[in-house]
Formats: sequence, C-alpha cells, structure tokens
Amino acid sequence: RLEHRYLRLDGSEIDVEVAVRPFRQQGRIAFMTVAREITQRKRAERQMRSLLEASPVGVAVINSQGGLLFSNPAFSTLFEHDQDQSGAQFADFLAQPGQFDDIKQHLMKHDELHNQELDLKRTSGTPFCALVTAKRLPFEEIPAYFLWIVDISEQKSIRQRLSHLAHYDELTELPNRRLFLDHTK
Repeated sequence: RLEHRYLRLDGSEIDVEVAVRPFRQQGRIAFMTVAREITQRKRAERQMRSLLEASPVGVAVINSQGGLLFSNPAFSTLFEHDQDQSGAQFADFLAQPGQFDDIKQHLMKHDELHNQELDLKRTSGTPFCALVTAKRLPFEEIPAYFLWIVDISEQKSIRQRLSHLAHYDELTELPNRRLFLDHTK
C-alpha cells in the first residue's frame, strides 16, 4: 500500500491510497491496482492528532510489546521523557517489575482498563501515582493500546493528610476521639 497526495486539475489536493496485487492470468503474471480516495480519513487523522497533541492529559500509544509508538507533549512532561526518543518501552515507566505483563493480560482479556491507579516513575526515577485508562485500538493499521495518564500524586497526598487530620490532634499528634470511636465499633 502506498499513500500519496496529488493535485487535481482545479488545484485542490487529494489523498489517495494505492494498493497493487500480483496475480496469474493465463500463465502470466499481471498486477491489479486499486486506488481509492482517502482525503476525509487523512483529514480526520490530522484533526485527531492535533487534539491528542493539545490534550492536557498524558496520552501515549504503545504496541503489544509495550514499545512507545506515539506520545503527546503532556506525556513527555509528566514522565520527563524526550518525545523524540525512539525505542522507549512503557514498562520503563512502571514502578514495579512485571506490572506490564499484568496490564497486558487484563487488556487482552477485556480490551480496556478504566481509571486503574498505578505506581509509575519518571525518567529520573522519581515515583508518582497516576490514574491510567487504556483501550485497545488500531494505530496506523497495527494493533495498539491507547493510554491516558493523569498524575494524582497531589490528590492522594491531600487525601492522606485529611485522613490523618480527621483522626489525630493537629497540635499534639495524639489520636483523637473520632479514632477512638472508630476503633471501638
């Protein structure tokens, strides 16, 4: 398959996909060529890529082995990752070894993962907690997984602090009546 952009006689551009297949006819090799206009599809792909690039949420596309096929600027910022770095593996960003295999098995069975809280790490090794949503979708005609990643480290820290304040005296750090009542129930 070959995709190419052509100019029409009126000067407008058109995207065309051309597929050539060999076949035998009366003992001779012949070629069947099929061309189809894909301008609308290419326009939709460009619009989708623009949306992904502008998203404030970290977005990545990985292949079935975990290789990074695409990442948006928010992903690069989140992981302190060079967007042009090739050969990166999503497993490199997981805080626990073997975690990718568990995620992959879940995705193979269910095709998607919703708001899974995962411990991740930046390129520098700094850990953080994130909500990860994933969906199996084709990307450039190959099986892939789209990932949406939101850093929730600050929210988690605030939640823990609020829980501590609810059960301990702020000045003395001694357990308060609420903690005592919770334990007596």
